[in-house]
Amino acid sequence: NDLTTGDGNTAIGDRSLLANRSGKYNTAVGSVTLNSDTAGEYNTAIGYAADVKKGVKNSTAIGNSTIVNAS
Repeated sequence: NDLTTGDGNTAIGDRSLLANRSGKYNTAVGSVTLNSDTAGEYNTAIGYAADVKKGVKNSTAIGNSTIVNAS
């Protein structure tokens, strides 16, 4: 992970929050969670490959491979 300026993130699981560079207050639980966005804020993803699309904020993705496209 190349996090440079993000604060308050929690990542539990292999490759979770891997792409995050400056996103703040995200929670990723599970392998490869929250990996699409480099700057998302206040997002939560729980479950294998659960994610939110780039630019989405204040969203929750729960479940295997769940993708949230809008806030």
